[in-house]
Amino acid sequence: MRGALEAELRTERFDVVWLGALGTARYLPLFRRLLPGARVVLDGHNVESDLWRQFARRHRGVRRAILQREWRATRRFECDVLRAVDSVGAISEDDARAYRELAGVDARYVPQVSSFARRLAASSPGPRVTFVGTLSWHPNVLGLDWFCSAVWPLIRSRLPDATLEIAGSGLGTDASGAAVPRPAWRVPGVTTLGFVPDLRDLYERSAVTVAPIHTGSGVRMKLIEAF
Repeated sequence: MRGALEAELRTERFDVVWLGALGTARYLPLFRRLLPGARVVLDGHNVESDLWRQFARRHRGVRRAILQREWRATRRFECDVLRAVDSVGAISEDDARAYRELAGVDARYVPQVSSFARRLAASSPGPRVTFVGTLSWHPNVLGLDWFCSAVWPLIRSRLPDATLEIAGSGLGTDASGAAVPRPAWRVPGVTTLGFVPDLRDLYERSAVTVAPIHTGSGVRMKLIEAF
């Protein structure tokens, strides 16, 4: 990656470098060296160090000590990057406030926008539930594990014909190409679809969208899109 970036930067001149995530800031010295006049913008999707802090709190013993060390290292890196770039974009007002408290920088809050098309209400879909989200993202996995083990059995006891469809990218597939669900999701009434290229049919055949999130940062884009 570094070699490809350097080759690109030596053949083109850029006025702005847009860092799409905190991890790409590892190349900041390269940008500063080859593009000394360019402005560098960090697009913050989450307060990354806060995710590590939340993760560490859920563990005990040696594991917690290791995770706390990782949290402190991430916080130092995030703080240094926030101060080193020329501008910071925050996905929510809460994140902008967190960046200010963390590094003393004024981040620009950019509201998230989702396209909207009004459609006629479909017939009642019955007790059909859906979850949509990246299925390799730890907060989504943690929430779904809890929902399928602690909540879904209660729903099925009241509504035996209730169904839950789980859609999203990030899962492995079997020999037939079907998504391989986690063990906690292999319960009656639950179907793991994996990646769905067009979500309109999925939403329209669902009565309820769930977003069981116990941890995280940023904005729940799945809620905006579902509405």
